[in-house]
Amino acid sequence: AEIFDVPHSDREQFQRWSDDVSRFFGESTGNDVAHDAAVANDAIMALEDYFLRLLRVRRDALGADLVSLLIRAVEQDRISDTELVCQCILIMMAGHFSTIDQLGNAMYALLSHPTALRTLAEQPALLPGAVEECMRYDGAVIFMARMLTDDVELHGQAMRAGDNVFLGMGSANRDPDAFESPETFDIRRQGKRQLGFGFGAHQCIGASLARMEMRIAFEELLKTWPSLRLDERGAAKRKAESIFFRGFYSIPVRGLS
Repeated sequence: AEIFDVPHSDREQFQRWSDDVSRFFGESTGNDVAHDAAVANDAIMALEDYFLRLLRVRRDALGADLVSLLIRAVEQDRISDTELVCQCILIMMAGHFSTIDQLGNAMYALLSHPTALRTLAEQPALLPGAVEECMRYDGAVIFMARMLTDDVELHGQAMRAGDNVFLGMGSANRDPDAFESPETFDIRRQGKRQLGFGFGAHQCIGASLARMEMRIAFEELLKTWPSLRLDERGAAKRKAESIFFRGFYSIPVRGLS
């Protein structure tokens, strides 16, 4: 939200809109898909209205924020106003739900492997590798949908231009041909890169920011609550509304005092 220079008071509303959209566009598994679609549509329209109003304000007083930078791209005929608003909505939503989910998934993986957590506390230089392993082991975005632009044959399966395909990043990150002992959580793992951020031209635009956020979060958590551990008296509550996005509603912990 700071990148867009939007008021702090609006950030919880962004979270609600993002949750409403992700519930549907993540391939809702709820009982009332029509309801989820209507709620997502309302959220998208609200986001569009928000950024259109913000666009008008920023045009009168350009700054160093992301919206102002995109306005300059419009003025250079590189993108349209519609594309500008779509990009803002995408970046704002992804920055809210996927990064939050990934932080929760990563912390649960570490808390479920206390030896790894203690190792990180003692050897913070391992943090960058631990972030990658958390992404590989339990990614926030485990599927992505794409439309083929060309005919493709893969493993004997013919797919045609125009077909919708589901890319299973979660499966790829547990591929035994790519990763030794893929079901093992190993913060010292070396070798192939995980695919949690996608690959190629459409790799996640926020990958560097998300990596930094996770590293800083781990550093602060380990420093502030060195005795942090799972609370065996309760159970973590997984999100289970989407086949695309994976996260937690809550994770019970102890050691905060």
